[in-house]
Amino acid sequence: MEKKRGRPRKRTHPTKEDLILQYEHTPLPVFFVNQKLEVFHANIYAYENYHAMTLADGLWSVLPEGASGECIRHLQAGEDFRVDLPLLKATRASLAFSPLWEKDSIYGGVAFLTAVAEKELPGLEVAAGSSAGAFSGLINQIGSNIMYCLTPMRDAIRNSGDTRFQDQLPRIAKESYRLFRSAKLISSYLESCSDRQATRTVVDFWERMAALLSATRDAAALEPTPFEYTLPKDTIRVCCSFPDIEVAVLSVIDNSFSHTRPDNRIMVTGRNLPGAVQILVSDRGRGIPPEELSRIFIPFYSRGAGGEPLVGQTLGLGLTVARQIIYGHGGSIAVESAPGEGTTVAFTIPTTEEPLSPLVLRNEIVSFDYARNHYSAVYLILCDHVRLPIQD
Repeated sequence: MEKKRGRPRKRTHPTKEDLILQYEHTPLPVFFVNQKLEVFHANIYAYENYHAMTLADGLWSVLPEGASGECIRHLQAGEDFRVDLPLLKATRASLAFSPLWEKDSIYGGVAFLTAVAEKELPGLEVAAGSSAGAFSGLINQIGSNIMYCLTPMRDAIRNSGDTRFQDQLPRIAKESYRLFRSAKLISSYLESCSDRQATRTVVDFWERMAALLSATRDAAALEPTPFEYTLPKDTIRVCCSFPDIEVAVLSVIDNSFSHTRPDNRIMVTGRNLPGAVQILVSDRGRGIPPEELSRIFIPFYSRGAGGEPLVGQTLGLGLTVARQIIYGHGGSIAVESAPGEGTTVAFTIPTTEEPLSPLVLRNEIVSFDYARNHYSAVYLILCDHVRLPIQD
């Protein structure tokens, strides 16, 4: 039988609006540019972590000399390409471009900031640090694509009234967030094994910590274990990578939620010390046997209440990463615990007399920012204990 031949199917492209919506909450930097390489939109992650690059000429400032013209030619030809960025403080960072279509013509491009390892590296520490961004970016993109599919599926189920799969979507969402969390912790661990240092700014520490803990309390409102905090009200300046501090604090809080028992309560307390700030995370959980205390910071080590290995349930990196982050900021961490009574984790970070960084002065941080960002550390690290955005 002769096969019928029809007109070739017209190739369709996602609209600019669809792509902006898809990547708005992706946990890696995404920039939308016109054919002149001018940024006209950036996602939340890019704005919060690479603010300078979100300006109209932001990508021009990081591209190698003479590369902009070649990029424009690739975009106009509708080609996918990548440009290495030696000016960024990474072993190797690059911008990966894909053309952006407007109906049948090329409007500009979508640029993803990625980090990948060199082919030849001088040692394990450098390899660990440079590969962290590539690993995290890949896992986050996979999870983000899953989440992008879940939203229309959820809406379709609601509109149709079909309840057969309504319980499965939140489960898929939670597993996706657990994937994000694993990527975040492994990436943080790899970076802590390298000699690289994340960008640091001078922040009003208690203001930033209050925003983080307020968002944590709101997100965990349905958790049976009460969560409370009390912090000083005065302005204390700390030079730090606050996104890393978020991971450290939330990892300890996650540990407290995970080893709970009836009548448990989690309390975070802040104190001013001479030349330092101190954070204490206390709970009335199961406590840690004395023989286990010396092992809790060992990478990938995790035990249940009876000392059994928690295989497949947790990475066992939360406390390890928390300690590495605090040590990397010149601080200290200590743990006190008694079986049947609870645990207190206390860490200190040195303060500074330097003035607040300009970007911090211009961008007030409030707890709403954590709730607005679907991939904030609050959702990622505490995904087992908070209501996730897809569940709303």
